[in-house]
Amino acid sequence: ERRKEGLELLQLERLKDEKKKQDEEEKKRKLEEDKRLKLEEESRQKDKHAKYVAQINLLKTKRALEAVKGEAISEDKLKNLSEASRQAMLLEAQTEAQRTKEEEQKRLTEQVRRLDHITRAIRMEEAKVCISKYNDCVEEVRKKFDVKIEEQIKLNKELHEIALKEKARLTKMQNFRNDFESKILIEQKSKHKEYNKIKREKEFNEYCENKINNARRLFDEDKAKERERLTAIEAAERKEKQLQAEAKRKEEIAAAEKLQQQNEMKNNKNSMRDNNDTSDRWERKGP
Repeated sequence: ERRKEGLELLQLERLKDEKKKQDEEEKKRKLEEDKRLKLEEESRQKDKHAKYVAQINLLKTKRALEAVKGEAISEDKLKNLSEASRQAMLLEAQTEAQRTKEEEQKRLTEQVRRLDHITRAIRMEEAKVCISKYNDCVEEVRKKFDVKIEEQIKLNKELHEIALKEKARLTKMQNFRNDFESKILIEQKSKHKEYNKIKREKEFNEYCENKINNARRLFDEDKAKERERLTAIEAAERKEKQLQAEAKRKEEIAAAEKLQQQNEMKNNKNSMRDNNDTSDRWERKGP
């Protein structure tokens, strides 16, 4: 009986050890499983964050390109490019914008040169008028450029604030994102595509209208400048003729005065000669 009880106790101890060992292994397995799930969740979160950062960078690049080029850029086209290619595209666009700016500056410089040639053909009062008009033109261009830059900065700030609000809103819904993300993305892509289509059509129409208006304005300005140039040249020619006529008249008067002086001098010489002859005769005859 004692031996049987001892064996039972030994068996119970063995079962307890095995149960304890199994519990420890189960606990260890559960910890490892929790750790694995946690790592997977962290990996998914990192992937989502990387995608979000990539999307933000894509939007920033897109807006920068649109701001530089002044036209809509396809987001799908940028998605197919690497980050280096997008940056290269942005650098190329910025270079092109800089080149356009330099050409515009060169054009303005050429206008200055032509205005300078015109001002050299007219009097100083007319030159001041031309310089004033040119300064007004430059000031108007500068103001328009400053307004454009201020509007772009304001737009960027508004877009940034919208993005921050959207980020805060989405952060609260991050845990439920997978449930409705697909449906919303599909709907947003459809709306975005339609929006881009309408926006491109609107911008194209505005672009064409602005081109036509600018062409008409430049044509009218060129006609007005040409009329001013011809008027200035005609005025200069009239004044030049007046000056030449005045100079010729002065030369004729001077020649007449010189001739009169010469005649007076000749008459004085003749008179002096007669007086001398009279004195000589008087001296020879005596009193």
